[in-house]
Amino acid sequence: MDCPCSVPRAPLSRKFSVWWLEFYVYCAYLLLIVSFRLYDIDRDGYISKQELFEMLKASLVERRMDLPDVQMRSLVDRTFAEADTNHDNKISFEEYRAMVQKHPS
Repeated sequence: MDCPCSVPRAPLSRKFSVWWLEFYVYCAYLLLIVSFRLYDIDRDGYISKQELFEMLKASLVERRMDLPDVQMRSLVDRTFAEADTNHDNKISFEEYRAMVQKHPS
């Protein structure tokens, strides 16, 4: 759709386009860090099964949803089976980043 104003639009300069892309990537990375820190309740640099369980439970309570603990534990176990690639029973930031990139929603 054309701009209804009388001043013609100038194309964005290449420098601005590169800057905007870098800014976007930087903001996305910051959001990733913030979301990781929300799950890392004890701030040890990893997400434990208990931390993931507590965040899942809080999220369900906030949405007024109820799920039995057994089902929540199963969901946590399945998440860890996929995300914990080095099998140390904790999710590092790099493992979290990989999982978020694989499942962005």
